[in-house]
Amino acid sequence: MEKNRRLSDLVVRLLLVAVIMIIGLTGFELIKNLLFPNLSLWDSHIITIIFISLIGTMVAYFILKKYFGLLNQLGQNCVDRQQTEQALRNSYAHLEELVSERTADLVKANEALRSEFLEHQHDAEALRFSEAQSRVLAEEANSIILRLNPKGQLTFFNKFAQSLFGYSEDEICGYSVIGTIVPETDTSGRNLAVMIADLISHPDRYTINENENMKRNGERIWVSWTNKAILDDYGQVIEILCIGNEKTALQKEEERLDRQQKLEMIKKSLDETTVALLSSMEQKIPFTTGHQKRVAQLAGAIAGAIDLPEKQLDRLNISALLHDIGMMHIPYEILTKPTALTEIEYLMIKVHPQVGYAILKGMEFPWPVAEIVLQHHERLDGSGYPKGISGWDILLPARILAVADVVEAMASPRPYRPARGIDAALKELTENKGILYEERIVDACVKLFTAGEFQFEVFPGLEWVR
Repeated sequence: MEKNRRLSDLVVRLLLVAVIMIIGLTGFELIKNLLFPNLSLWDSHIITIIFISLIGTMVAYFILKKYFGLLNQLGQNCVDRQQTEQALRNSYAHLEELVSERTADLVKANEALRSEFLEHQHDAEALRFSEAQSRVLAEEANSIILRLNPKGQLTFFNKFAQSLFGYSEDEICGYSVIGTIVPETDTSGRNLAVMIADLISHPDRYTINENENMKRNGERIWVSWTNKAILDDYGQVIEILCIGNEKTALQKEEERLDRQQKLEMIKKSLDETTVALLSSMEQKIPFTTGHQKRVAQLAGAIAGAIDLPEKQLDRLNISALLHDIGMMHIPYEILTKPTALTEIEYLMIKVHPQVGYAILKGMEFPWPVAEIVLQHHERLDGSGYPKGISGWDILLPARILAVADVVEAMASPRPYRPARGIDAALKELTENKGILYEERIVDACVKLFTAGEFQFEVFPGLEWVR
């Protein structure tokens, strides 16, 4: 198409030259006849021939120039075309090579997929056979076997579980365990709905656990569970397998006795630790032992008067017996000084709660004994020491201990003063009730003395250390 266009363009140019020559010759003849009618030289047409020759030469020159330009252009186009064709042939050969390689890769991949498919098919058949066997075993097992999905809904409920809880598999599968075989809260008030949600989120925390369960008729039973999380290929929990056994009354009684025995052993160990610490104090500052025992007596009586739970009595008693253990690090001369303490000496005395905390914090008490000892000089309005905490930030045993300590200290003599007496101590409590000391604790303490329900026992030694 390009070649035809170029030829057409050349023909048009030749025709245009011919037209120009005709017009030029015609014009030339007219001018010659008009301007030089009698000139014989012109009659010989020599001038015309010369003119025509010049015009023809010029036209031929431009035509040949254009022609050779076209030939060069055509030659260059042929070279470019040959180069393009060669590049296309090279690209085609490379493409064929790539296609061959990809075809070989696809054949290998297809074979690998086929092998993997056959292997998975075999595994699936083995898994179905294994699941069928497992289901038969689970159905016939003499234990509770059930499965939970990530929503806490039952997906499997074996025959033993159906017989024990009173639900058929069709009746219970698809429903949450909460409200069916697990009550929302157990008889002790424990929130089992939260426990089940945590089990599903963190099954590794509940590989073995015990909780109260519920039969269809509302009867409560205790079950020991072994739980196993089933994970997908990405490590996500898709199911939890739970195997349980009901705890018999004999087992529960044995466990109760075992727990009681362990608690008694712990209590014995704590008592021995407390005695050892008191013995150490008595060797260094013998006059503190009676003070701490009397404070412990009064604190225990106050705790009974305000109905403090029994489980808190041991922590209060041990804290009271050890509340001044920090005095061991106060110079003996200051503790026995017969005159009033200087400001610096009093500041040294005020450090003893922190010293006591440092001694006790590393010991394995099941209660916050160290914190109670640290807080026994704190006051409700924040005016106490060492931290100046206030209100309910002070632990209840520390609030009781503060009242008992003040009464015993004021009722007993000091090297630098005689005893002030119980009446002065009760006046101090009454005037500062609700300010420094908790009201119900003060009321209970005052009632114990005014009603004659409490009296300090007398211990040998100088009991004055506060």
